[in-house]
Amino acid sequence: QTVVIGLAADSGCGKSTFMRRLTSVFGGAAEPPRGGNPDSNTLISDTTTVICLDDYHSLDRTGRKEKGVTALDPRANNFDLMYEQVKAIKEGIPVEKPIYNQ
Repeated sequence: QTVVIGLAADSGCGKSTFMRRLTSVFGGAAEPPRGGNPDSNTLISDTTTVICLDDYHSLDRTGRKEKGVTALDPRANNFDLMYEQVKAIKEGIPVEKPIYNQ
């Protein structure tokens, strides 16, 4: 059975640290995806997958600056893709998701 846990909080408050610790409760060390950014907040273990809203930014920092939006602006994020991928993961379907590195 797949369980989805959502965690929302302000930037820099420790969400990633909390999720790393939570994944250890479920077993296995969570690591960034192979070939991905080693500093990524996307984490994978044998029993868990942690995804981060940052991975669904549709604009990089330069693009956001040009459009005058912040990373929290819905127009700067691909929520449709995130919804579809979370839904697929919940149904046990593997996904190839973006990994934000800028």
